[in-house]
Amino acid sequence: MKFSFRSTALSALALFLLSALSVNVFAVGGNNYFENLRDKKKLFRLESGFASDADFGPSLLFITDQSQENTFYSGVAVGLQLGDSLFGYPVDVVGFFAVQNFHERGFQADALGVTLFWKVYKKWNFRWLPDNLPIRIGLGQGLSYASRIPVAEQRDFQPEDSAETVHFLEWSVQLPVKALLSPFSDYFTVGDDIWLGYNIFHRSTVFGLFADGPGGVNYPGIALEFVFD
Repeated sequence: MKFSFRSTALSALALFLLSALSVNVFAVGGNNYFENLRDKKKLFRLESGFASDADFGPSLLFITDQSQENTFYSGVAVGLQLGDSLFGYPVDVVGFFAVQNFHERGFQADALGVTLFWKVYKKWNFRWLPDNLPIRIGLGQGLSYASRIPVAEQRDFQPEDSAETVHFLEWSVQLPVKALLSPFSDYFTVGDDIWLGYNIFHRSTVFGLFADGPGGVNYPGIALEFVFD
């Protein structure tokens, strides 16, 4: 793999910008942010998805095309609420640290992934849905590192090279598990803030900014997320 100074420099710049954003969120929250850390929401998530040849746009519409290698990933993420508004708009802003395993199915050794990102969540209640069935939409971005470039990316980027550290984008649409399992409420109890939904894990060089060529791979899948007050 060729060393790319530009990729390394841009990765460091993106990390700096993410850190600056976090500092800004803390500043908006005032000097009591760390004193009130126990009052902030904590999140824990299990997730899995398969490598797809579909672009990000079609994937948003649940149009997926599994890659010919049939590779997939599984991961776990922990998050901490950074704020409850963004530019004055009421949303949950969450910082995440996540670890993934890219299952390469014998094409090469499995890869370990680490992702650092921030994400914005908003709940929506639509008229045509029951009041107890809100939709929770999330959009996040950050940096994704893989100990070796997943085989689906290697094929997608040919003849150029991707990079171990690239830009990360995530989109999710979730429903409350308690509402989904309400017909069985007589048999067991489910917590109020557990969410199940469709998740897109997206690694991209941002049109070649993070590597020697443009490209990106989506991993659509499912995620189960727990929110603790």
